[in-house]
Amino acid sequence: MVDDLEYLVEVNGFRPVLRTVTTMASSASKNRCTLVVNMNPACLDPSRLALLKGVFDEVSLGEAGRRPPAPFLSSPFVLWEGERGDCFREISRATIQRKALMSTLFPGKLQSDYDLYDAVFLWISTSSDPSFPSYDSSRLTLEVLRDISRTVAKDSLVYLGELELLVEEGGFLNVLEFIKHVVDLAAMRSGLVVASVNTRAIPENQLFILEKRFAEVMT
Repeated sequence: MVDDLEYLVEVNGFRPVLRTVTTMASSASKNRCTLVVNMNPACLDPSRLALLKGVFDEVSLGEAGRRPPAPFLSSPFVLWEGERGDCFREISRATIQRKALMSTLFPGKLQSDYDLYDAVFLWISTSSDPSFPSYDSSRLTLEVLRDISRTVAKDSLVYLGELELLVEEGGFLNVLEFIKHVVDLAAMRSGLVVASVNTRAIPENQLFILEKRFAEVMT
């Protein structure tokens, strides 16, 4: 079985993925095996989807239904698609020893609005303030990831905010790579990751790929 095909297409391009899948299908047919590929058809344009379908003997288009809403932080990796303020309130109420918030919003306002004075802030901004160091959005996998790695531990929470703005400024693949690093780091250290995204500000195929990086999607 090949899963997450839309992610492979986004990272490697359609042609190499089509070539690989075609080779795998031929090998499976030769050896009388079954090859199953799982993907969201909405992530490909009709012509490419038709090319991919032509490789297989059977195509089944099922509906990927949403799971019922779960309690906040019932999963270690959460993608928040609801109101951003509600997410900050949930983080403020969470009984977590260490909290690191990466956001494009001014940390002082987040502290006062949501009682987040116990959090460490990684402010993504070209502005500067004596109380809050800022980071360039182009340095996500360098300085930002370095300082996040100092926070991630057991009973810690990392918030990755406004993903749609980071995608707009740094490109989707860079943000995807950054998220993978943070999630992998948290998984190794038993930490928690919460990311927020405005679903109206990001293409459907990119949103679907993002959702699959997280254990729970909350709306």
